[in-house]
Amino acid sequence: MQDDGGGLNVSAILEKARENMLISADEELTEAEIHDLIFQAGFTTAPGISAVSGRGVGMDVVRRNINDLGGSVSVASVPGQGSTFTIKLPLTLAILDAQLARVGTQIVVIPVLNIIESVQVKPGMVNHIAGESEVYRFRDEYIPVIRLHEAFGIAPLVTNLEQGLMIIVDAGHQKAALFVEDMVGQQQVVIKSLETNFRAVQGLIGATVLGDGAIAIIVDIPGLLQMCGAKKQRAPAPLAVNAR
Repeated sequence: MQDDGGGLNVSAILEKARENMLISADEELTEAEIHDLIFQAGFTTAPGISAVSGRGVGMDVVRRNINDLGGSVSVASVPGQGSTFTIKLPLTLAILDAQLARVGTQIVVIPVLNIIESVQVKPGMVNHIAGESEVYRFRDEYIPVIRLHEAFGIAPLVTNLEQGLMIIVDAGHQKAALFVEDMVGQQQVVIKSLETNFRAVQGLIGATVLGDGAIAIIVDIPGLLQMCGAKKQRAPAPLAVNAR
């Protein structure tokens, strides 16, 4: 979906985000990350409330509903030319093309739609920022590492990153490296709602029953990145990094 308007006002978005303390005063963002701020709950640059705008309710609801369907929405904007909103949805909302991965004794399902590639970690490719957050060097940027066993409370069989695999995933303008122990093939799965049959779980689209009768959880990539506070990282300063 594309318009031919004036595009997003980057300066106004940044000013409002800092005013609302969504970002710090000295935090630097890429243009894509600035555009992504419009999806924050309650965010608006309107100076006042009118019948159609100013309440900060809208884009966050759109993203949440699309994410609930297993899709993603992103925006790109050029000043003076307009904005393009890209919505990605599974071809069928009940069946999902999936990558199966093993975490501990649990099989987790990752939507193929969100996968860029999978890699085996080599020494020096994962760093620590301030001794805590792990980041993986993916091409020309540092992206956060999310250990799925920690995110979902699964007892791991392997914790050494070099003994497992990284699945690089993308959710709009956010990327992350998901640590899994192994990949066990691709297949189409039927999505079963957790909210209907159990309860809503942040970071999960739902669950599915595999061919052997086992139940596997289906990861909601945008929801997982939001839950873990994942965002692109700047190249770590030499004195603050411990190579792993």
